[in-house]
Amino acid sequence: MKNDLQEQDALWDLLGRSRQVRPTPFFARNVLRQIRHTPRSPRLPALVLRWLSAATLVLLIAGFSLSLTPPPATPQSALNPETIEHFDAAAGINELVLVEEFTFDTFVDL
Repeated sequence: MKNDLQEQDALWDLLGRSRQVRPTPFFARNVLRQIRHTPRSPRLPALVLRWLSAATLVLLIAGFSLSLTPPPATPQSALNPETIEHFDAAAGINELVLVEEFTFDTFVDL
């Protein structure tokens, strides 16, 4: 801890002996001139941005409307009964038990 303080004192002593730098009276003017003369990156014209935003909006509306429409019906010939049985067995649908009445006692008995 004491060593850190001595190092900091030496640093402050060194900073105190350095010469002060004062900006010239025309510093702000020169900086602004340099900023004005630097080449700007090319921007998209306003018209392109408008078309891009309109196209994005159209795509969002189309995607939302397509998500609301039901998927096309699968032809019955594509799913044969044997395939359906395999899927039901894999999902565990064959082991489901039909409960006729939902009461508190029904859940307690389980």
